[in-house]
Amino acid sequence: MSSPLSFLIRTRGNHKQGMGDITGSLRLAEALLQMGHDPLIAADPDREAVEFLRDAGWDRCVTISSINEERELLRKRRPDVLVTYWVDNPPGYLEAVRGEVRFLAAVDDVTEAARRFANLRVNPLYPVEGATNDMRFVTLAPVFRELHALPRRTETVKSILVTQGGADTYGFTPMIVSGLSGVPEPVRITVVLGPAFQHDRELDEALRNASRRFDIIRNARNMPDLLMEHDLVITAAGNTLFEAACTGIPAVIVCGEEFEDITARRFQKEGYGVNLGFGGRVTAANVRMAVERIMADEDARRVMAEAGKRLVKGDGAALTAALIVERYQAKLVEEGR
Repeated sequence: MSSPLSFLIRTRGNHKQGMGDITGSLRLAEALLQMGHDPLIAADPDREAVEFLRDAGWDRCVTISSINEERELLRKRRPDVLVTYWVDNPPGYLEAVRGEVRFLAAVDDVTEAARRFANLRVNPLYPVEGATNDMRFVTLAPVFRELHALPRRTETVKSILVTQGGADTYGFTPMIVSGLSGVPEPVRITVVLGPAFQHDRELDEALRNASRRFDIIRNARNMPDLLMEHDLVITAAGNTLFEAACTGIPAVIVCGEEFEDITARRFQKEGYGVNLGFGGRVTAANVRMAVERIMADEDARRVMAEAGKRLVKGDGAALTAALIVERYQAKLVEEGR
């Protein structure tokens, strides 16, 4: 391998923003480290992001509170590559930092600024013209490469997993719980609450009014295992949807943000998932009917399992890391360095 490269990965994660960007950044950083490179994650100083990285045992990280702090860090560290890992960078941000780095890679960024200033754009979640849009490039934990190879049983639905990502910004989990209240008790239902979940009062009310039992897990450390242990998942259309597809678990999709509908529609068109759209327009009755239909249709579950595994194979972090390095090195060759 050529000399190790220095990377700065700029991202954020909180209740409002969600936790997908900070999660994906960690997976990319892990892949770069595995390749022998030197990645540092720089995140906004949000409690959720700081706690997530701490709990993950990732100490190659700093927090950034202003553009001046960031410029100072860039000038001090002089990274070979700056990776921005977020959907929507702050106004004027890329223009302000572009001159401080040799190579800029933008992951998941849908803005015009990314089109203008980035040397490389990777966007498996929200396809944009000129970017690498292949779903395989989504950055998942390495364990998903192993789980992808395992068979998925689709004969019956004995258990349902509910997750709305790390934040559930608008609080759709209580509505989903209400929709599942009538599912027969022999079917086990597990509800996972992310580290940035803040809708406990509404959820407690939904649980009190439910006519069945739900298992509640907060800040699960074993999401891969949970996806493999259950027969159906109700999820938003962020990173967890890609994880679910990779394991082949049939899915009902309740989008956590308006823009997630693009991703959910794309999956559904390819044969994976039943997309109910943005959760703000979904009712408990919608959830109930969708779940009942899938539980009654073994063929649909089998088709979904096959489609999900075809679309996402769990090697996206390694693919993205390798692509960034390849394009960076190609740029050096072009410049005669």
